Amino acid sequence: MEGSAVEYIWATLKTHMVMEEYVSKNFEDHPAFASVITRFVTNNNIQSNVSDLSTRVDKLESGLKNLKGRVDNIFNRLDKLDKKVFGD
Repeated sequence: MEGSAVEYIWATLKTHMVMEEYVSKNFEDHPAFASVITRFVTNNNIQSNVSDLSTRVDKLESGLKNLKGRVDNIFNRLDKLDKKVFGD
């Protein structure tokens, strides 16, 4: 029973030492959190960039479709004009 009391006291003191370390580094500056926070920020930044890039690609594809339609229309008009001017 005496050993258990010593273990509890040691665990309590050790917990307070660890808590003091986290508090002194304002939690987010503690090395145990730094890698997690860095990973979180990096992942969110990458996801945001991928989403933005995907939106831009969609807009480009839409613009290319529109441009293709206009070019096709111009070629059709040129073909009609060619037939009128030069015949078959």
